[in-house]
Amino acid sequence: MSDDGTNRESSGSRFSSKQIIGLVAVAVFLVFVFQNSAQGEIGFLWFNAQLPVWVFFLIVFALGWIAGWFAHGRSKKSG
Repeated sequence: MSDDGTNRESSGSRFSSKQIIGLVAVAVFLVFVFQNSAQGEIGFLWFNAQLPVWVFFLIVFALGWIAGWFAHGRSKKSG
């Protein structure tokens, strides 16, 4: 029992590396949002929109993530 408590204290960190990376990513994203709050315009075929620039980047990120998710799932099934 005492070995478990000693090991936790000796590691020195209560956060995993994934949690630290996640916190850094959130901090970078928030800085990005505050620096890119200006309006931008996009036109695609008949669709026109005027939104904050960070929303465009969020949409592109989401589309890329979805494409990567589909590609990864497809490569697992075929392999």
